[in-house]
Amino acid sequence: MQPGRRFFATLDGIRGVAAIAVVLAHAESLFGAGTAGENGLAVDVFFILSGVVVTNAYEYRLRYQLSVIEFINIRLIRLYPLYILGTAIGLFASLVTSIETDNLPFTITLAILMIPDLFVQALFPLNFPAWSLFFELWVNIVYAFTFRLLTLRVLAAIMAISALGLVGTLYFGNHHNIAGVGWTRTNVFGGFFRVGYSFFAGVLLYRLFASRKSARYRDWHNLIPWVILGLVAITLCAKPPVMIEPYYEFVVAVLLSPAIIYCALWFEPMGAAAKICKFFGLISYAVYTVHVPLFLLYKYMIVRVPGLPLDYLTPWRGFASSASCCRFAGRSTNSTTVRCADFCADGPNQSPSTEIPISSCM
Repeated sequence: MQPGRRFFATLDGIRGVAAIAVVLAHAESLFGAGTAGENGLAVDVFFILSGVVVTNAYEYRLRYQLSVIEFINIRLIRLYPLYILGTAIGLFASLVTSIETDNLPFTITLAILMIPDLFVQALFPLNFPAWSLFFELWVNIVYAFTFRLLTLRVLAAIMAISALGLVGTLYFGNHHNIAGVGWTRTNVFGGFFRVGYSFFAGVLLYRLFASRKSARYRDWHNLIPWVILGLVAITLCAKPPVMIEPYYEFVVAVLLSPAIIYCALWFEPMGAAAKICKFFGLISYAVYTVHVPLFLLYKYMIVRVPGLPLDYLTPWRGFASSASCCRFAGRSTNSTTVRCADFCADGPNQSPSTEIPISSCM
């Protein structure tokens, strides 16, 4: 087993909380008003987590075992199946619900190639949350080519430049909050600053953690992972006053989220708590990739087919649709990624490792 590889159940739990926060934001019409706060900041949490787990799982192997091409293949095997499933569901939802999509064959071609569509407002109109997967893949590729150059000073410089770029995007762009940056053609360049800061912050956090020899805390500290998950939920679901919203989002994305994730590296839940965290980490990626088109279909079945009002049976309808989404995500995860999980975690021609969970390959 390579040096430094670890399993982080608390990070899986954070990923699950972040995915649920995104679902609550996009399903607000199903729950009724009140579920959308700063949920869009979950994407920054995902990017930080990606930096942590990619460094943990692949940096040693990139240095001594894997080529860059092999690494890219592993990442594509991990990301693409559920991405294309969400896109296919999104296409079906667009056709069924008669959502206008200009030049559909061209849009489908770009979606298959995982290329953003710069001719429409949303970069990925068939499944708009996929914008973050595009940035996720490309920052992974940049990392694979440059990781040997990423000294502490270089990482700090990248983060500083990205943070300044975010400030510039917010100040000069047509968006005044970080959560709205990156998913449309009008602020696509801000997405590079957003992922640039968060992903490389994750790389830095893991390296700082790995450089210390102290053991992680368990036993009576089992309560602390729940406190950490609670803090993540509170920061993502908060509703600050409009006047301070941009400042709140900047502080959470740039300071608070990295600090919380660094603390999470040191505290591990035990027993049932660890299993719960692993479960939500396992389904989080599938939930993120399929929930929007599934909710479109669900709303269509309620409003168009039986002719019921949109607010019928809220918020219970929201709970039912979210539970159905999680169940579908669990089945999708098992059917599309479990067989390649060992390959994703350990690469070709190597024995599986039980220390890297499937969800940590994201």
